[in-house]
Amino acid sequence: MEALDTRIRTLRRAFEELEEEFTDSIFKINSKGVEDYEEAIKQSEIRQEHLKALLTLTKERACDEIKTVRKEVKSTWSRKYKLEGVMESQIASYDEEMTALQGKYDELKKAFDSEKEQMDNYQTKMAALWVDHEEMLTQKEAERERKRAADTRDAAVTEACKVIETYARAFLARRAAAAPATSRRRRREER
Repeated sequence: MEALDTRIRTLRRAFEELEEEFTDSIFKINSKGVEDYEEAIKQSEIRQEHLKALLTLTKERACDEIKTVRKEVKSTWSRKYKLEGVMESQIASYDEEMTALQGKYDELKKAFDSEKEQMDNYQTKMAALWVDHEEMLTQKEAERERKRAADTRDAAVTEACKVIETYARAFLARRAAAAPATSRRRRREER
């Protein structure tokens, strides 16, 4: 029993030591956890402050950027409206010019069509006259050829007559020289 009592005492002491270590461990864990928690909260607060400062800075930059963008948009819209106004006035001016030019074009087209019709009529008449002219030229050329042929024929006849006349005169001269007595007879015969 004594051994049992010793054993119980030993177990009780071991249990008390274990309980004391357990309590110390829990205390250490709790205090370390609280310290870690407090450290994490501090870090979180520091990070939050940093993020708040960054957010504030970003908001300020965003406001500045938004103001700049709004100014640019306003300026762009203003330029757009001005350019649209200028473009509308140019289009209106162009339309007026084109309307006036279209009227002139229509007048010129009418004159052109009229002159073209006259030109077609003249060309038709010219074609008919050209045929007549060709016929007349052909007739004149034929007449010239006939005249040339007649002149050539007349020249040949004249030349032949001259030759005959020359021979006849020579013959008559020889005859007259050969028969002077017979000239009375000739005179009678000629009467």
